[in-house]
Amino acid sequence: MMNKVYYSSLFSCAGIGETFLPSLGLESAVSNELLGDRALWYNEKYKNTTMIPGDIMDDEVFNKIVAKHIETKATLTLMSPPCQDFSTAGKRDISNPRAFLYERGLWYLEKVNAVNQHVMIENVPAFLNAKVGGESKVVDIIEAKLNELGYKYMTIKVLNASDYGIPQHRRRAFILASKLAPWELPEKETVKKTVRDAISHLPPLEAGEISDIPYHYAPYWDKRYTDVMKHTPTGCSAFLNLDPWKPVNENGSDAEFYRSSWRRAKWDEPCGSILMKSAGMGGMVSCHPGTLQPNGTYNNARAYTIKELLLLTGLPDDYKIPSFALNNDELIRDVIGECVCPGIEYKIMQNLPRT
Repeated sequence: MMNKVYYSSLFSCAGIGETFLPSLGLESAVSNELLGDRALWYNEKYKNTTMIPGDIMDDEVFNKIVAKHIETKATLTLMSPPCQDFSTAGKRDISNPRAFLYERGLWYLEKVNAVNQHVMIENVPAFLNAKVGGESKVVDIIEAKLNELGYKYMTIKVLNASDYGIPQHRRRAFILASKLAPWELPEKETVKKTVRDAISHLPPLEAGEISDIPYHYAPYWDKRYTDVMKHTPTGCSAFLNLDPWKPVNENGSDAEFYRSSWRRAKWDEPCGSILMKSAGMGGMVSCHPGTLQPNGTYNNARAYTIKELLLLTGLPDDYKIPSFALNNDELIRDVIGECVCPGIEYKIMQNLPRT
């Protein structure tokens, strides 16, 4: 039987990524969320944790988290600082104070160093190339501090969730550090899980329709969008459509979006990276693959439903969203769009060095 490992979870994104950790004997001792609704979600899922909500930059909040970590003798720290200021889908504003939350994280590790033995830091790949003041790389600063604190074994790698059994291309940078032994990366899966594997059993829906299956309802789209996507084949961009089915603005001018929007996913590949604002056309590869109909159009001309997003993120079919959040689609889509895919975090933690 594995010894129980207690951990702290900073910037926990409602704990989505930690879904499978209890099965490995990992228990959340203390967690922190800036936003109250995410803190409530986390508490619903991890009832034994001490949730300390609020801004970790506030000394009172920070010191409470540190004290609980030391009191519970937590040996693992999980950190996923907000990524928008490093992300290619965000503003990439390294001057934003949020971009310096990693410094607070390093100060946290220094304060709990007497008991902590392992740390996992996760962020978008651009995080590894971000520089402070145009000179020092953030990752070099982190690596130097971890070495100073006694983390003798360190692995820094960009992993794609689709290589580890998740039906989504989601590349994330991971820093795995341990004082005890090398923290080996999980082995890649030989066969990728596809959109078809994950969601093809669900009934078709058009924009604005609902079903009897929990969380399987389609967000409303303007007819201007749905008409275009009904004429967009599976795996193709609507910008390749013939007139009059090319994307246009309300005034008839050419639509200007990311190149990867106005596009349908492919059935037999993992889906594209799910973003926070996944209900709208601006979400990258946010359109359902659809199926060719007898009249020559394609059905499911819409964004993914929340049920589909849960499955494409690798969450189990019986995952339950807390009841208080059920009418808050924006919150649900945001935490799914920000989270670490739970399957990859599970596989990383399977290799956690233990005494």
